[in-house]
Amino acid sequence: MIVSYQKVFEGLQTAHEVTLNKQLKKRRLNSIVDILQDRKNKSHTTKGWRRLRTVRKCLDSFKPYERTKMQKRFHDSFLQATAAHLFADDVDVDLARVMKQNKWKHLKQQCLAMTPRRFGKTMSVGMFCAAYLYSVENAEIAIFSTGRRASQKLLELIHSLICKLPGGRERIAKYNAEILNMRNYDGSYGQSKLSSYPRYVALQSFFYVILSNNIFLAMPKRCVV
Repeated sequence: MIVSYQKVFEGLQTAHEVTLNKQLKKRRLNSIVDILQDRKNKSHTTKGWRRLRTVRKCLDSFKPYERTKMQKRFHDSFLQATAAHLFADDVDVDLARVMKQNKWKHLKQQCLAMTPRRFGKTMSVGMFCAAYLYSVENAEIAIFSTGRRASQKLLELIHSLICKLPGGRERIAKYNAEILNMRNYDGSYGQSKLSSYPRYVALQSFFYVILSNNIFLAMPKRCVV
C-alpha cells in the first residue's frame, strides 16, 4: 500500500505562502507609513522652516519692544512675500503646504503697506530687516529711505535691534553709515548684507525695501486721505 503525502504537502505550502504574503503586505504598509512620517518630520527640519521659525522668534525677542497687532500683520505679510526666498535652498519644498500651514493665499513677492502716521511702519521695517538679516544666510537687502538722516537713523535702529539678539553683535562683520554686513547664521561661508540709502526724488514718500530675488516691499511714510 502506497501512502501519499502530496496533498498534505501542497496544503502546507499554500498555507505558508498565504502567511508569507500577509507578512510582506504588512511590511510594505509599515514602510510606506514610515516614509510618509519621515517626510512629515523632515519637512519641519529643513533650512526654510528653520529660517521661518528663527525670523518669527527674533521678531518677538526685541525687548522691551512689543509688537502691535498692526505690526504683526505687517510682518506676516513680509514673510509671505519672502517665503520663496526663505525656502529657496530646499530641494523638495512643498510650497502649497507652506501656504496652508501659514494661512497664506498666495506667495507674491511684493507687499505694499499703507497706514496713517504713528502706526509703527519705521519700527516694523527695522525689526523685520534685523530679524531677516540675522536669520537668513547670504541675504541681500537694500533700503531706500526718505532722506540721508532717515536712512542713517534706520540703519542705526537695525544695528541696535541686531545687538539685542543672541550673538548678534559678535556676528557683525562690517558696519558704517550705509552698510551692515553679518556673518551667516549657520556659520557657512559668506555674509548677509544690508545697504541703506537716501531716497530718489520720485520716492520721497516711501520706504522701499528690496531683498534678494527681487522681493519688493514698500512702506509709505504717510497716507493721504
